[in-house]
Amino acid sequence: MMKSLIAARIGYYSAFIAAAAIAGYGIVQLLQVGGVLTFPADEILIYATSLCIAPPFLLAMMSLHHVAPNSKSPWSHAALLFAVMYAVFAIFVYVVQLGVAVPRSIRGDTAGIQVLVLTQHSFFWTL
Repeated sequence: MMKSLIAARIGYYSAFIAAAAIAGYGIVQLLQVGGVLTFPADEILIYATSLCIAPPFLLAMMSLHHVAPNSKSPWSHAALLFAVMYAVFAIFVYVVQLGVAVPRSIRGDTAGIQVLVLTQHSFFWTL
C-alpha cells in the first residue's frame, strides 16, 4: 500500500511538471510563430521547454506502471517502454541542439553543423 502511494505521489507531481513544461512549450511556440521571439531566444526556449517535458513524463509513466493493476500491467509496461524510447530521443536531440547547434549558430560557425540543425531534410529532422 505504501509503495503504491509513493508511486502515485511521484506520478502526480511528475505529470504536473510535465504539463507545466508542455504549457511553456505552447506559449513559446505561439510567441515564436507570432514573431515576438527571434533567434537565438526562440530556439533556446523551444528546445529547453521540449527538453523539460521528457524526464517528468518518463517518471509519470513509471509511476503509472507501478500503480496499474496486474491485469493492466502488460499495457502499462508497454507504455513505459515507449516513454523510455521518447525520452532517450528527446534528450539526445535537444541536448545536442542546446549544447552544440545553437551555440555554434550564435557564433556564426555553421560549417559542418548542417547535419545537426533541425531544418527540413537534415539528419535530426529525419530522426
